[in-house]
Amino acid sequence: MSDLIAKITFLKSNIKSGFSICFLFILILFNSCFSISSMASDLYIFDSKEKEEIFSDLIVNVRCTVCPNQNIDGSNSLEAKEIKDKIALMVRRGDTSDTIIDRLRSEYGDSVYYAPSFNIYTIVLWTAPFIIFLMLFCLSRSSNTKVYV
Repeated sequence: MSDLIAKITFLKSNIKSGFSICFLFILILFNSCFSISSMASDLYIFDSKEKEEIFSDLIVNVRCTVCPNQNIDGSNSLEAKEIKDKIALMVRRGDTSDTIIDRLRSEYGDSVYYAPSFNIYTIVLWTAPFIIFLMLFCLSRSSNTKVYV
């Protein structure tokens, strides 16, 4: 926070044009965006740096069950807070990230984690790009063949 105040006072003393005011506004907006997203991991205290990294990685990659296209790190909903509390409890217990992800998937479904797993239900999701590429490659090769009469 003191860094932001120092930047503002520096810019205040050097305001020469509308560009400086615009720059100041962008600086404040940019700083607030990053400070809000990192606040959630600061509220949870762990006994090791490794557990803190596991927690930070998980809350960024777990979807909010209420907010569309938002992770639980950036969400302020009650459900996101409950999920963060569950993750923090499991991390403190010493569970691995794979165990935590499996538990969350069993409680909230496969869509709770951003990276989809490879199983019978998602095989089309994983193989479709390769099949489409192969079909387009075959079509382009067959359309380039010349027919001589």
